[in-house]
Amino acid sequence: MNEKEFEKLLLLHKDRIFSYAFYLLRNRHDAEDVTQEVFLRYWNNRNNVEKKTRLAWMMRVTHNRCMDLLRTKRAQVTKERYELNIDSLREHLASEQDDPAVSYEIIEMRKMLLEAMDSLSEKTRSFMLLYFYEGLRYREIGEIMGESESTVKVSVHRGKAQLKVALRKLYPEKAERYKNEITM
Repeated sequence: MNEKEFEKLLLLHKDRIFSYAFYLLRNRHDAEDVTQEVFLRYWNNRNNVEKKTRLAWMMRVTHNRCMDLLRTKRAQVTKERYELNIDSLREHLASEQDDPAVSYEIIEMRKMLLEAMDSLSEKTRSFMLLYFYEGLRYREIGEIMGESESTVKVSVHRGKAQLKVALRKLYPEKAERYKNEITM
């Protein structure tokens, strides 16, 4: 792989890598660092990674690096991280949209979902992020997470149920209003 091919690969996948890291870490700076590190690792290992498994390899490295970062920061992570990073989340969501006037409702719903996801185990949260936010198939998630497709299906199904409970508990006043969105 030459530099030009690498640049194409970077342009093709950098947003997906950054987005996944951002949803896991909820910190723009850390997500940018992880994204850069993933592509650096890919460049260093490009001869050992099959072309058809590039994305799965990069997503797996992203996941592992994010989990490492979360473990080292676990003692520092508190409820305030949401309040501190909501502006960053809004910026990121706004940058994803073609329309600069991103709906307040969409931002609030995503904020609620991200907060409710903290009630899920790290593994289940990762399955949910890859499935819903990244739009990956069960098979692709299984490759990234090193799990079978059936394990991913079960985890996503259970994660949905746990997420519904968490949303109703965290936002009882909004549960009825967002009933259709919460049913997933």
